Amino acid sequence: MSANFRRMVSQFVVPALLSGCLLSGCNEIRHDYLIRQHEPATWSGGPSLLQIDTDVADFVSVSVHEDPAARAAMSQTLTTAYQSAPPPAGAGAGEVAAAYLITTYLFKAKADSDMYGVARDKALGLMSAVTAEQRQERIATLLRDRLQSNKAIDFVSEAITNDCCVTTTRVVPQIQLSNDLRICEVKLNVTISSTATGDVQYRNSLVYASDPASPGAGMAYWTANDAERFYGTLDAAFIEMARMLEMEFAVDEQVVPIRRQAETLRYRNEAGTFYERGTLLWHSQGRIVLRDLRGNLRSFSGELL
Repeated sequence: MSANFRRMVSQFVVPALLSGCLLSGCNEIRHDYLIRQHEPATWSGGPSLLQIDTDVADFVSVSVHEDPAARAAMSQTLTTAYQSAPPPAGAGAGEVAAAYLITTYLFKAKADSDMYGVARDKALGLMSAVTAEQRQERIATLLRDRLQSNKAIDFVSEAITNDCCVTTTRVVPQIQLSNDLRICEVKLNVTISSTATGDVQYRNSLVYASDPASPGAGMAYWTANDAERFYGTLDAAFIEMARMLEMEFAVDEQVVPIRRQAETLRYRNEAGTFYERGTLLWHSQGRIVLRDLRGNLRSFSGELL
């Protein structure tokens, strides 16, 4: 490494690292745990055990991928701030290019980190509204009751095993607010395995997107009246997900896919017009259910166009 290149590294790269973009830590800002349970809550009944684990996933976060322009602008601002000084005298073109590429990469990573920091700050209002000890049990119990009330877990367990063994259904919930805070997306990662052997019988993700809030409603929409709308959304999501889980194994004609081939679906709701790629399973009362190209089941608000 030449002396000029070392000087450029000191001039450009070191300030980037000192500014907080240590790459090993760039992703840590994504992890905002809302509920910490060292041991998953487990309930038994019928042919299946239900295990709800909220410790291994980001339970509440805010999406930031919807605004690439803001990320690009932030990255450009950071890069410009440290690229204003001229390179050392005698530096070769290759050395200048290498230093520029390194710093550009670092500043893009810092921009991503800063964007997730903004998202974390947006989520703090909801997190503070629902982190009380008594509410940990409230959320877990709500999920348990909705999955067990209509025997969805038992139904699926029997469909998978033909009642030959006991299964454990492990559910990992995640909640994400859209960047504009208008939509709450609830996701359940579901794994069903043999309790005796641990062999996985079924694994999939179920996703529920709420009806959009009014433009500009902000975090107050979700936290008002003791987070009433937030818990109402969770309740509606868990009810819908119990039905979606049954869809996977039911033979009733009503849940046979309306369209058997994957296609691009165009739909509209209060937030705008959108496109989703997948197989339509259900469309009723302003709610659309489809299987996306990864096999996940998704339920969202809207009318097909």
